[in-house]
Amino acid sequence: PSLDAAEAETTTPQPSSTAVQLPSSQVPDWVKGGLATRRNVVITTTANNELVEILRRDPNALEFYGPHCVVDRGAAPDDTLQTMLRVIEQVLGADVRSS
Repeated sequence: PSLDAAEAETTTPQPSSTAVQLPSSQVPDWVKGGLATRRNVVITTTANNELVEILRRDPNALEFYGPHCVVDRGAAPDDTLQTMLRVIEQVLGADVRSS
């Protein structure tokens, strides 16, 4: 029997008898506990200076991260620097590999 359009939209496909049942994904304990922990992050003077130099050489270097991170779209270079430093601190602070 054929289904009309309304029936086709509401019909849920049934799993076939040959469907593979995969186990649910799990996060290892060392990661699970680590995701809840925020680590202290220290931006070294060298890292800060390198980021300043990247922004000085190419105001569009951080374009990938959105318009608030591009110097020539109205943000002052110092605003862009501070935004990127906060982003770096947030990512490293949550990254379990940083501990």
